[in-house]
Amino acid sequence: MEMGQNALTEYLNAIALLIVEPDFEGVRWVTELSEPVWNGANAPEAWADGYQPLVQLLYDLGFLGIGDGRGISYSYDRPGFADVAGNLTEATRYSVHPSFQPTLGVRAPSSSPSRKS
Repeated sequence: MEMGQNALTEYLNAIALLIVEPDFEGVRWVTELSEPVWNGANAPEAWADGYQPLVQLLYDLGFLGIGDGRGISYSYDRPGFADVAGNLTEATRYSVHPSFQPTLGVRAPSSSPSRKS
């Protein structure tokens, strides 16, 4: 499941919004990781600066891969890559690791067999 920055941002915002869910038990860590996003006038202007903490967590867990022109890399390919916001500025696409995709209901596009008339 590859996606661009805009699609990833929608998912990251959904994670950041979990802090308002009354039964969500991860309020502390999500609040800390999403703080740059909710900093109002003091929020970072650059996307990478605001979302880097959330991206770093997902990358370090091996859940999210980052593509920067060299293909998609996961934390076991390039440890520490997401630790620096500047590295994310070159990212052009992101991908949920294939091992998580079935649980999320993500299916690879199937090629349609051509029909003969």
